[in-house]
Amino acid sequence: VTCILDDLGIEVADVLIGWSIGVQVCLSFALVYPHRVKKLALLNGMPGRALSSILTPLGENNAISRVTRFVTLTVLNTLQLLLFGDRYSTSARFLTPAILELTKWRLWRLKHFMRYWCWVLSVLYCQRRISVWTVQYMLDAVSYGESHTRHWLEMLYCMEDHDVSADLHKIHHPVLLLTGQLDIFTPSHGMYKMHRDLPNSRLVVRPYGGHFLLWEYPQWVLLNLVSFCSRDPDGYKSVEATTKRRPGWGRVPRRQESDYAADEADI
Repeated sequence: VTCILDDLGIEVADVLIGWSIGVQVCLSFALVYPHRVKKLALLNGMPGRALSSILTPLGENNAISRVTRFVTLTVLNTLQLLLFGDRYSTSARFLTPAILELTKWRLWRLKHFMRYWCWVLSVLYCQRRISVWTVQYMLDAVSYGESHTRHWLEMLYCMEDHDVSADLHKIHHPVLLLTGQLDIFTPSHGMYKMHRDLPNSRLVVRPYGGHFLLWEYPQWVLLNLVSFCSRDPDGYKSVEATTKRRPGWGRVPRRQESDYAADEADI
């Protein structure tokens, strides 16, 4: 992020917007370079260990979360050893190209079947498009060669290794948090935790929203982002961080929706 800002000649970014994994990137950037950004807008993310948070809507400290973490890391480590050996190995296994090509071929052959299978998840998730996006992610991971697959695995490891939960209180920038109540990839409890620990934040939850709020409710997301970005950051300084009575109190102009949920009429 720093290199991009330098190349563009931007000394201080007015707002840094992150979605999903980008939430962790934005939080780390604000901690390391607090003087180079004024505001943060974070959508559908976790403060850390995002990979093992999948399918844990009840919270982090429970049996389901521990089982999910164990299964996730076991599958990830197995794939890494099967395809590339050690995590930091610079070479691939002898059969890796053939395995990737076979996997790619089988996935493309089963593409439509997988979408129908994911429709079950779509019904539970209340978002029919999730079947398309899930299958596309799976296809993308194996369709562009060994290097691309290695980068996918390394990204998953980084998602799990990264955790700034203990340092959230150090981020004093104005922060807008948008999440969906039905997000199963980065459950909303992560956003509630960030809102609790960030001293200058506002949380807005979409009742029927999922992980892809940008596609599911683009107008709603845009309205909140424009409302947040158009405010003078100096206006936030008059609000005492210790008197955080409500998520949006004194920080973002009041809207028709409540602080925790939006009305359908706002679409």
